[in-house]
Amino acid sequence: MKKILKKVMATAMTVTILSTNLISMPVNVSASTTDRKIDFNVPAWSWKNPTKPYPKDTNSSVYFYLSSGSASVKVKVFGCTLKDTTKYNWNENLTLNKNGVSKKYVTCSIGTEYEIYNEVKEKGYGYAGIKMQTKGFTENHVVGAWSPDFSRESGHTYKVAN
Repeated sequence: MKKILKKVMATAMTVTILSTNLISMPVNVSASTTDRKIDFNVPAWSWKNPTKPYPKDTNSSVYFYLSSGSASVKVKVFGCTLKDTTKYNWNENLTLNKNGVSKKYVTCSIGTEYEIYNEVKEKGYGYAGIKMQTKGFTENHVVGAWSPDFSRESGHTYKVAN
């Protein structure tokens, strides 16, 4: 009886140790966090996309940053689908404000790193795209970057777009 009890205890301890190690192992999750360059003339009265849509791999925010420009911009995050090998459907504006409420657009200023809440992945879309319009009355040339999947980097300060 003692031998059986020892074997059961040893097995239980082994299972506990192994399961603890498995739970604490890092999981490599693929995410589209590569910055996409923005170097674009943003129109004053119409919405334009500075880049094509890119794969959206997680339900994270979208990263957005403008390093230069003459005025703030309005930004929309769209859920997109691949139409064929080179064309996309810009299906649905899925921009959310900082409270998680659906919004037509958020406003982003020059020189601030933003995370833009959205529902792209949650609504079943495989691609995210952004469209921009200037807050001013004239065309605005902007330079910066965006990424479909947001990932915090050490030493950076981010603001939730609203």
